[in-house]
Amino acid sequence: MDVKTGLAFQSAGQRFLNQVNQANQAKNPAVEGGALSGLNAQPALNSFSQDSTDFKTRQTPTVVALLEMPVDTPKITVGTKVLILGDSQTVGPYGKSIDELARATGATVSTHASWGASPYWFFNGNETYKYWTRDTVGQEDTRMQTGTPLLKDLLAAVQPDVVVVTMGGNMIAGNASQGEVTKQVSQIGNAVSASGAHLIWVGPPKYDPQKRSPEVVEQFYQKLGNIVPEFGTLIDSRPHIEAYAGSDGLHYSGTKGEKIAREWAQGVFQEIQKLD
Repeated sequence: MDVKTGLAFQSAGQRFLNQVNQANQAKNPAVEGGALSGLNAQPALNSFSQDSTDFKTRQTPTVVALLEMPVDTPKITVGTKVLILGDSQTVGPYGKSIDELARATGATVSTHASWGASPYWFFNGNETYKYWTRDTVGQEDTRMQTGTPLLKDLLAAVQPDVVVVTMGGNMIAGNASQGEVTKQVSQIGNAVSASGAHLIWVGPPKYDPQKRSPEVVEQFYQKLGNIVPEFGTLIDSRPHIEAYAGSDGLHYSGTKGEKIAREWAQGVFQEIQKLD
């Protein structure tokens, strides 16, 4: 029996019981909910019989509308375990904002950002100039000249439902070929898939056009688009950024740059929350 049918049947049954009680009370007002007798129950039985015959056609628009209304559950919410990985952009205001937005949902979040990193750093432990992390209880730590944590260890420790990766800028700097992009993304993709988590790959932002042209960034996005969807979801950062602002052409800094980086994070996070 489907939900709509069940609700109609329940309504018919309730009317039957009400009518029985009214009949018995009419016969013996001193008895509340008196015993069922053939004479007193007959009108109620007739009514219930009719209700039972045609209940499938009865309408309960308010309840049915509520039952059929789609319910959108955010991707990251209370109880979701989230692992965030990134390069220097995640060390900076963008990464700190993504971390804060995820935690604000009540999710359990662990963030690890390695300055200068490409994906393979999380497999060989390559030494980073600057490493920033925030653990599941919110404790932050910044270390200089230290090794990049291994993805296998992070997956084992966090056991995430969602893994958010923001990397790519350093592959652009290295002029990575499609084959190299495919290899590095696949390394992370295979590990995340094996863990059972959903991989969300956030592509690089806008840069100073004199430093990295929009054409070069677009070519890199095409390379990401050829491989990321095999493992998860690719999010394009560029629509969430009005323009680059910073001091070195790559990283977002200063009052304006940090504001733009936070807006970038908010836009990306809104996309994440709409995912299935």
